[in-house]
Amino acid sequence: MKVKFKTLNPTSNNERKNAKQTQSVKIKSKTPQSLWNELRKTKSSKSARMKTKFDNSLEGRLKRIELLTQQITDETRIFGEDLKKVLAKRESPGKIPLPIYDCISFLNTHHLEEEGLYRIPGNKITVDLYRALYDSGSEVEFPENEEAGTIASLLLSFVKELPGGILSSQGGALFRELRGLQPNEILGGIKAILQIIPEENLILTRELMWHLNAVSNNCKINKMTTINLATCIFPSLSGPIRIMVDKCFEIFSDPFITSSKTINPEQQHNNNIIEASSSPQMKKLHSDDRHNNNNNN
Repeated sequence: MKVKFKTLNPTSNNERKNAKQTQSVKIKSKTPQSLWNELRKTKSSKSARMKTKFDNSLEGRLKRIELLTQQITDETRIFGEDLKKVLAKRESPGKIPLPIYDCISFLNTHHLEEEGLYRIPGNKITVDLYRALYDSGSEVEFPENEEAGTIASLLLSFVKELPGGILSSQGGALFRELRGLQPNEILGGIKAILQIIPEENLILTRELMWHLNAVSNNCKINKMTTINLATCIFPSLSGPIRIMVDKCFEIFSDPFITSSKTINPEQQHNNNIIEASSSPQMKKLHSDDRHNNNNNN
């Protein structure tokens, strides 16, 4: 029997040698320096993608603000508007302006222990975006990881642009007269003033004071005492505001204050003025007010 030996194809053998040599060259080319260069190149490309994403997000927000601003009308705008009109334009829980309700709910849930709350401002572009959303009548939902300073700045923006302030023009003017009085006199004056302001202002003031009281209760962690809060939010009225925050539960649980808004508003307004004027603090305030009016005439 003849045995056939398989001969190697020279061409095929040469190809194998060349392939091995090529592979060897490729492996040798992967020096530590070349690997480091490739790694740096990969990292830089990732950084570039991340930066591009951030820039696009910023540009996207600015573009969205621009588009939302074009959709704002007199019927939808609520920042800088009269409080009664705000409540008529947008349905909100408990007769509380929607931005105030949303901001307080978010801060009470997530950030009462945030250090520097109301002292450290938030991101202006994000605040402007939320304002545009509210003013255009759009739905607003804060992400859970939203910065506390941004939501606090949004709340302050609404409060500071409110015509007449949270206490109304009349209540604010009387409130300023409390500066310089003794604490017990200030407390009596606050109760008297709250009896004569409109219902929507009373509710707004109550919600803000309750919220600020909750913030100050965490002052050992957030470093925001009632004095710090009053100074940051109402610098010209810090003394009376501090007392109203500290005594908010006593003030707003007063039976006369809580029940005074349940009857005819116009009749109650007149009754409140009469009752409020009987207190020593308010007698002085109204006397000074009449004196100033006579001088103007």
